[in-house]
Amino acid sequence: MEEDIEILEEFKKNGYSMLYMKYGDRNTTNLKLERALGNLIAGYKQLEEENVELRIENSAMNTVLEDLKARLL
Repeated sequence: MEEDIEILEEFKKNGYSMLYMKYGDRNTTNLKLERALGNLIAGYKQLEEENVELRIENSAMNTVLEDLKARLL
C-alpha cells in the first residue's frame, strides 16, 4: 500500500513529464499506475466495509450500554 501511494505521489509530482517518455517506459509507468490505483481502490473498499461493520458493532454496544445504565438507575 505504501509503495502504491509513493507511485501516485510521484505521478502527481511528475505527471506531465510522462508525455515525453519513450513508448515502452510510458507503458510500464501506466501499468504501475493502474496497479497502484487498483490496489488503493480495493483497500478503500475494504476499509468502507470494515467501517460499516464497526458502526453496527458500535450501535449494538451503545444499545447494551444504555440498557445497563437504565438498569442501574
